[in-house]
Amino acid sequence: MSAKVSLAKRPNFLKAQLLAPFSARYRARLTLRGEPEALLAIATHIVLTRDHRLAFVKNSKAGCTTVAQVLYACDTGATFQGRVHDAKKQIAGHLHVRECLDALRDPKVYAFSFVRDPLARAVSAFQDFVLDRTNPGTRHHLPRLREFGWRPDTSEERQFDVFLDYVAASFAESELWTDPHFRLQKHNLALGTVQYRRICRLENYAAEMTRVLQESGVWRPELERLLTMRTNVSRARKYSPTEAQAARVRAIYAADYEAFDY
Repeated sequence: MSAKVSLAKRPNFLKAQLLAPFSARYRARLTLRGEPEALLAIATHIVLTRDHRLAFVKNSKAGCTTVAQVLYACDTGATFQGRVHDAKKQIAGHLHVRECLDALRDPKVYAFSFVRDPLARAVSAFQDFVLDRTNPGTRHHLPRLREFGWRPDTSEERQFDVFLDYVAASFAESELWTDPHFRLQKHNLALGTVQYRRICRLENYAAEMTRVLQESGVWRPELERLLTMRTNVSRARKYSPTEAQAARVRAIYAADYEAFDY
């Protein structure tokens, strides 16, 4: 039997219809019925400020935790202590999918996201899931990675090869429903379906985020200190791919290199 990958879950609307009378989460999910699949894949990965001025589409492993902290400060004037993606004072997640998608269609809402060099992003996901094993989703992938030949006592070079095998197999199974931490960024942004005011580059984070805040009209001087903070950063020692591995990443993520001109 061939090795299997762990994919993100597609919405099950039959299940949602059955459970909607008993669950606010499933009632919210049911409102997505009929939406394009590209939007279904990002519906729970949108952060909307409470004044509906900013809508941020998360692109995992491209600074989304850091950006979410800034948006939390825009909403509350404070820094969130803990995992900011669990913050209850922002409009985000499963209960607000309808409101968030509607905001992306509203020309008055400033919709934006960040992208990252695909090689740096792939290495970051590898460190997060395989070397550091700190991401909450690691438990879903490690058993599957073992089926692909991953072992923690082998060289980091060998482990990265296995990780790339796993990513390629995930894409072959379903490009759109691959885990968003290593899914193509063009799918994380629903590129071509969502109309963005700005798609920013993580490599120029402070300048790009300042521009977003200024153009959307929410800039306040006290937000400036947050633009030098980075959260959810992997360990200081970064894995350096071989030339062959870098070439393989360029092949796997060719669509992102083209879409975002990296």
